[in-house]
Amino acid sequence: MQRIRVLTLFKKILRTGRNWEAKIPEKTTEERKYIREEAFSKFKENKEVKDPEKIKNLIEEAEKRLEIGIHYRLPYERPVYLHPGASYDVHVESKQFKIRSGAASKLPFGGGKRRT
Repeated sequence: MQRIRVLTLFKKILRTGRNWEAKIPEKTTEERKYIREEAFSKFKENKEVKDPEKIKNLIEEAEKRLEIGIHYRLPYERPVYLHPGASYDVHVESKQFKIRSGAASKLPFGGGKRRT
């Protein structure tokens, strides 16, 4: 059952990539390539997952990402919200960030001393 759902999702993503039209027409080819490569990469990365619950979560996450991408015409991963008062070091190429030392105390949701 899940195998069929996974294969159907994979085909839907590839079809979306093949028919993709970028907001900026000059970027259509680049974005189509990104969608195709991202699909192959993510599915290959998770092909050894055997836990049905984990597979279900991965499928739901991929379906959600696909629908958001189609709706907003944005093929890239949705940016993570970062609190405007926080200070981060960002490494663009690896898409990773970390809180700068001392910045955690400025976050309203923890990481520093409790305000009384």
